Parts: sequence; structure tokens; C-alpha cells
Amino acid sequence: MKLGNLFVCAILAPALAAASAASSLTCAVTVVSAVVRSEGLAEQLGDIVFNCSGGTPNGAVTGSLTVSLPVNVTNRLSPGNVVDAVLTVQTDSTTGSAGATPTLGTPNTVGFDGINFTLSSTGTASLIISNLRAAVADLGVGGNQPIVASLSWTSATTALLLDQSMVTVGVPFRGLFAGAQTEFVNCYGSPLPETINVTNLFATGTALSSTRVTEGFPGAFSPGTRFVLTYSGFPASASLFVPDAIAGSDATQPTSTPLIGGSSLSGIYTPGTANGTLLLVRVIGTDANGAGGTPLYTPGAPGSGPAVLNGATGVPLTNGGGIAVYAVADANDAMSENAEIPTWLGLPPTGGAISNPSQSVTFGPVSTVDVATAVDPIPRFVAVEPPPDCSLLGDCAAFPSLVVTAPSLNLTAQTGGPNVSNWISVANGGGGVLAWAASVTYLSGSNWATLTYGVPHPGGSGMLNVLVMPKNLAPGVYTATLTIDAGPAGMQNLPLTLTVTSTPPLNPAAPQVNSVVQAATFASGWMVPGSLATLFGARLAGDSVSVTFNGIAATLLYNSATQINLEVPPALLDLSMAQMIVTVDGLSSQPQTVRLTPMSPGIFANGILNQDNSVNSATNPAAAGSVIQVLATGLPPANVGKITAKINDVWITDPDYVGPAPGLIGVQQVNLVVPQGWPPMTTTVTLCATAISGIAEACSPEAPVTVQ
Repeated sequence: MKLGNLFVCAILAPALAAASAASSLTCAVTVVSAVVRSEGLAEQLGDIVFNCSGGTPNGAVTGSLTVSLPVNVTNRLSPGNVVDAVLTVQTDSTTGSAGATPTLGTPNTVGFDGINFTLSSTGTASLIISNLRAAVADLGVGGNQPIVASLSWTSATTALLLDQSMVTVGVPFRGLFAGAQTEFVNCYGSPLPETINVTNLFATGTALSSTRVTEGFPGAFSPGTRFVLTYSGFPASASLFVPDAIAGSDATQPTSTPLIGGSSLSGIYTPGTANGTLLLVRVIGTDANGAGGTPLYTPGAPGSGPAVLNGATGVPLTNGGGIAVYAVADANDAMSENAEIPTWLGLPPTGGAISNPSQSVTFGPVSTVDVATAVDPIPRFVAVEPPPDCSLLGDCAAFPSLVVTAPSLNLTAQTGGPNVSNWISVANGGGGVLAWAASVTYLSGSNWATLTYGVPHPGGSGMLNVLVMPKNLAPGVYTATLTIDAGPAGMQNLPLTLTVTSTPPLNPAAPQVNSVVQAATFASGWMVPGSLATLFGARLAGDSVSVTFNGIAATLLYNSATQINLEVPPALLDLSMAQMIVTVDGLSSQPQTVRLTPMSPGIFANGILNQDNSVNSATNPAAAGSVIQVLATGLPPANVGKITAKINDVWITDPDYVGPAPGLIGVQQVNLVVPQGWPPMTTTVTLCATAISGIAEACSPEAPVTVQ
């Protein structure tokens, strides 16, 4: 009996050893390299691999593994704080679950609790953590700060020694770069074809813009990634159309436009290409962030042959704005790809002016949620403007570039005195059309400056007038920042300073000047030597009335108790400012500094005459092919600037006549030929003056003209 008991014990001993815990493991930690998008809020990090050895053969391993990140974990979250990260184990040739439940501890920590598995027959195992997601954008979009994970192991039975407890699980890079081009869209019509598709939109000549999206690194445009194109600033009568699907740069035939160096081509996509090619599919019915919705195009099955992507549909607009959303349906992760997304604008002839239309693109869906949730889309991205892609593709000369030429914006005025202004030149130093807008951010005071845009020229060049208003300001120094923003083409911030001085006591009987304006437009701020100006004020009439600029007498054309019309002395042409004094019967006004400019065009009311010298009007139109005479003031002499004009949307670079209006002091005349072939309509005329140097430009407000 005793021998039998000993025999049984000897047989059971190996089995007890096999079930014992693996007392100690040494693990080499590596990471599958991951480049992640710095714009992302739910980016998948690289797999963390633990290659462990030195354990008891067939030994049991139990414990918990914790991963902490420098940013929040953004995996899908289930009840009980369970996240969809995955921990698997490989032993010998077997891969399976490690028995752990991944749970969110703190917002940036995942714990794999309840790990329980058996080592291989040689005491080894490999653990792999995968599908771990993070709010990469919280590190700062555009930065390349590595995402370093901290690892820790706890167990009452198994010592697990890591050769490193901190590993890089992702390196962020910008994933999206972009470029945009637009035609010079006139405000009086853009035709649409009877049947809307890509080919017909190109053939009809519908006004076009194009946005190009480019990968910052291979794989940044992974399937499921979206792009949100945002439109704003369009009139109620406008309609926008975009393709249903876009073939990328490596497709059988990429979708392309002439705006970005290509031809007018709809895309051709071939399903089932070995490595994949970039295909974007429009998604309709999304929410405002670009999530949800239904794809408009479904790719054919592999082997189904090339498909022509000719479909196009409208973009719903509300209050002049809307979005178009595209999703990546196919891509080649081994190479950097790009795609060109055209947008067509339909506008009837009476569509009205377009006020600063804009178009932008971001990754989508857009979100601000940087924590793990049960419902938010994956992937998701912060809304940031992508940097220009032309440096990646070597074609920057084809895109607009903002060039701002500005005088000093340190302006001085008297409290209660007239407004003061300055002109800024905005030019396009590159190709295409420059779209820009300006705004003022006040650092002290508020609402003491206004901005007025000149008429833009082809290419987007134009003038910006900055007018400061001291009337209701107490003496002191007021500061602001003037921002001229051209999106990817550049942005410039200009300091704006207004020094308001106190007004000396006035003799109650002396003349008083309240405002100085351009005689044709009544715009305040600038006076043009050799042209007409109007003064408004009080006590301006008498037996002897004179107005001097730096002591030079002006020619007076009219005066009353509240108004003086005069010609600014031509001798002041080379000056930027002068001191003006009004004297009435020996009493003088307070000296007032006025700003001078060589050009500030304005067309007089009823100042457009037909060829027979009658006033042009809705009931007295000008015939096509006839000459109209435009009476203006504020134009420069021929040796200073060149005059151009625009009727409707046609620029006239060489008017029939530019010079003094016969018999009218300070009035200039510009003769223009009305183009042939127009339908009867009431449209507008604009005069522009450009300095011979090509730097400064100023345009008149639009004046109505009727043609038949």
C-alpha cells in the first residue's frame, strides 16, 4: 500500500508543476511604427508588442497591464467603461485572447485587467496591444511631438520585467495639405447646362473653382476618412454643383480642371487595382460636421472594368452657405496621393453681387470631442485650415500669393473733427485668383474704424480704404490690428493707431469745417490735387471767402453758409498731406490737416452722357457700339496713373479718351465704347486708376448705366 501511494505522488508531481505560476518573465517591448494625423482626435496608434521569455514552461500568467498616454484615449466606450482596444497572446503557433477586459481608468489610461493565459512549452509568449486610439490633436496640430506610452504591470503571482516602460506609439504629422484656385467670377451670370453632369458643366463654361487635397504622408487618406468642403457668401440665387465621385492622382484618369494645371476631365476609376487608387465618393445627408449620410456612388466589383465618373449634383445652400462631404472609398497606402475637387457656380444674369464668397476644406467628420465615447464618429478631426500643398507638389507659382503694400497706419485726428483715412494696396503675387477679406480687431476703444473695398481687378488685386472716425472719441491713443486674410495665399496683420488730440477753443464767429469729402462720391478721407472736393460746415459764406492749402489758394466753384465746392490746388500733387484753412471776412477756421492722394476716382451723379450728350438713364439708354462720356473727378494726371474702366463685367484697358472735361474745372472725362452684342440691361460702370509704378490702385464706386 505504501509503495502504491508513493507511486501516485510521483506521477502527480509533474502535473502540479505544470499548473504552477510562471514566477518571472523578461519582455522585450517593441512598437509597430505608426505615423498618425496631427489633426486627428481618434487616431489609431501603433501596436505594442511584448516578446516575453524565461518563464516556467506551460506556466500560468495572471495580472494586469496598464497603458498611459500623454493625451486622452478616444476608443469606442461601452458600459462599464470598457473600450474596444484589444490584447491578444501568441504562444507557440496559437493566437488567442489574453483573457483581459480593457477598461478606461483615467481619461488617458487603459487597464487590461484579468489577464490569464498559459506560456508555451518553452516558457515564452508574445502579447500584442492593438486598436488603441488617442486624441493626437491635443498635442498641437502641426507639431511632431511623439506620443509616448507608459507601461506598467501588476501581479501577485508573476513578475514581468519590461526592458523599457516607455515606448513611442505614434509620431504625428499633418495629414492634409490643400490648394485652391478660382476663376474670376462676374456677378452678373454664370450659365448652367440643361443636363447637369461633369462633362456638360465643363462644356457650358459654368464658373468654376477647384480644391486640391494632398496627403501629408502615405496612408493619411485611409478608407473611411472624410473631407468637408464649406461654402459661404453666395447670393440666394446661386447654385453650386460638385461631382458625385472623384478619381485621384493615381487613377486611370484623374478628375482634373484647367485651374490647377490640368484639363477639363471627368475621372475614370478602375476597381480592383492591385495596390488601390484614390477614389473619393460624395456623401449626402450628413450632419453639419460631416458625419452620417449616404454615399452617392458605389464602386463596381473588382474586374468590372473602368468607370467614368460623370455624375454631378447640387450642394444645398442656406443663407448663402453649405457643405459638400467626400469619403475615401479606395486608396494606395504605399504612396502619397492627391485629388482635385471641382465646384461649379450657377448664377442667373440678375443674380446680384457675390459678397466675399469663400470655400475651405478640412478633414472630417469635424469634432471637438477628445475623450472616449459611445457614439462619436471614428475617425474624427479638429477643424483646422490645411497648409498649402504646392510646396509638396512643386507648383506654387500657379497659386495666388498675398502681397500687401501699406503706408504707415499711425493716424492723427482731432476729437469731434473730420474723419481720416488711408489706402492699402492688395495684390496677387502669384497665379490664379486671390480671394481675400479684411477685418479690424480693437485693442482699445471700439468701432472707430471702417473698411471699404475697392473694385477688384482680374486676379483679385484691389484697394482697401481704412477710415478712422474721431468724432465721438476722447483725446488719447487708440490701437487695433488690421488683418488681411487670403487663406492659403497668406495673411498679414498691420498695426493701426489713431491718436486723437483735443480741439482748441473756437471763435464762435469763425468758420467751422465739419467734413471734407470727394465732390462726386461724398466719400471722406482723401483729397486729390487738381480735382474737386466739398467742405461741409458752418459760417462758410461772406463777402470774402478763401480756402488755402499750405498757404496756396484753392479755386472756389461754389459756396454757401454750409458748403464750399473747390478745386484742390494742382501744385500739391507730390504731397501726402496739407494744412487747410478757411477764411471768411477775416476770420479763420482752425487749421486742419487733410490727407492727399494722387487718385481717388468718383463718378458724378447723372454724370454718364450718351454719345449725343444727353444724360444716360433707364429711359434714355446708350446704343451698343456707341460712345458714353463718363464725367468724374479724382483721376490722376497721365504722367502719374493709367485709367481703366469696367462696364458690366468687361474691362476696358484703353479708353477712347481720358482728360479734362471741356470747360469744367476739376472735372475729368472718360469716353468708353459700349460693347456690341449685349441684351438691353441696366448695369454699372467703374473707373479705376493705377499708378504708373503699378503699386497703387483706386477704383470709383459703381455708377448705373443703361444700354440697349
